[in-house]
Amino acid sequence: MKKRNSNLYPFLTGILLGGVAIYLIKSEKGKEIIDLVLSQSESITKSIIDNSKELLNASEDAIETGIDISKDNMSALVDESNEATSNKFDEFDRGVQIAKDKIADAT
Repeated sequence: MKKRNSNLYPFLTGILLGGVAIYLIKSEKGKEIIDLVLSQSESITKSIIDNSKELLNASEDAIETGIDISKDNMSALVDESNEATSNKFDEFDRGVQIAKDKIADAT
């Protein structure tokens, strides 16, 4: 029996809300509210579209800037890595030459 009563409250609430909605739609004040909402919805929609376009443009600019900065940073890292590698090879060659000289002096 409690099962039937639990379905009764949402049903009555739906009927009540439906009645209020119909009253608002049919009344003069309700029509004014609907007209106001409809006129404002166009303005709000235009504002949302404009803001979305600005956000997309700003995002594209930020992504391009990030890519450019990343390219510059990677280029700098490659240059530093090449220089460090070159320095290590030069040191290795000097060490090999010193070893050759010592071997030549020892014989």
